[in-house]
Amino acid sequence: MFSSESDSKFSTQNLAPAYFLFGPDPFLVEDARDRLLAALRKSKSEVSCLVVDLDETSVEDVLHIANCLPMFTSHQAIVVKGVMKLREKAGQGLKDYFANPSPFSTLIFLGGALDRDDKRKKIFEILEAGSQLLEMRALTDRKLREWVEDRCRSQGVEIDPEAVEFLIEWHGTELGTLSNEIEKLILFVAPEKRIARPAAEEGAGFARGHGTEEFIQALADKDERAALQRVSCVLADRDTATLNLWMIGQQIRQLLMVQELGSKMDPKELGRQLGLNYYFAVYEPYEARKRIRARLNELKQQARQFAKVRLARALCGLAELDHRIKSSQSHNDFYLEMWLHDLIHGNGGAES
Repeated sequence: MFSSESDSKFSTQNLAPAYFLFGPDPFLVEDARDRLLAALRKSKSEVSCLVVDLDETSVEDVLHIANCLPMFTSHQAIVVKGVMKLREKAGQGLKDYFANPSPFSTLIFLGGALDRDDKRKKIFEILEAGSQLLEMRALTDRKLREWVEDRCRSQGVEIDPEAVEFLIEWHGTELGTLSNEIEKLILFVAPEKRIARPAAEEGAGFARGHGTEEFIQALADKDERAALQRVSCVLADRDTATLNLWMIGQQIRQLLMVQELGSKMDPKELGRQLGLNYYFAVYEPYEARKRIRARLNELKQQARQFAKVRLARALCGLAELDHRIKSSQSHNDFYLEMWLHDLIHGNGGAES
């Protein structure tokens, strides 16, 4: 949902006493929340805001606060997380409140993605009957590209279509991630005020990312020479050395997660835990599932080549190397070569 669409839902003339904002992308839900709060502040002279989580606060306490006159303002907005976890008994109190809502409180309930079963729950029926529902649906491919372009344009920067395609393919469709990457790219290209694909690739560490995947594959193949050739660039640029180490560490963490969860979790959930669902979300569902399965098989094959203790020790070694670089210690290239040798030839088999 774009701002113009959400703004029309929050007309200052017809603000409701309660809202339920939900959807699969937290960025869209939070953006709608912010626009609703802005509309409230525009329509009321003074508005305070309280955020509560029903994992930590009872619904009875929330409704008690809602029915109390705010201490320092004329109106209060209460943002409530975790409402879909409420049982029917707790939901009854909410139903009673909706029948006679407080005139000086606005309840804003937040939720994530809801499937058909979620929408059959009693608590959803109560929210549907007593509050204004706004489902923030995931953006279509076309809308997503428009969103990236609008996001850049709103900050005075143009972005080429090829750069838009790269951002979505490389970073996925989660808007919070894309927003952060756009912010970084705007700083990266300043003062040119245009983002082209080469700049997007350089800003995202595209070449380095591919290099780390090849590096991990060389390790899995027990090809120390190839691994040394691919890791030689890790310390070449001191400004990006820590980022390179972080990317290698992420690959090793994925191997550890596959070792721990690969036999206990179905492929779809394992792909989500590893972040593969977002990475391949730019593709059509069938193609995305195929690519996720292929990547999972590749990671499982690589993970079988290493003992857990060696992977854990490798992460500790990367942390130590990161500290050495940040404290300007010397001989880091020798340290990295020893780290590599230990990972490939260290004691312990893949079954340990």
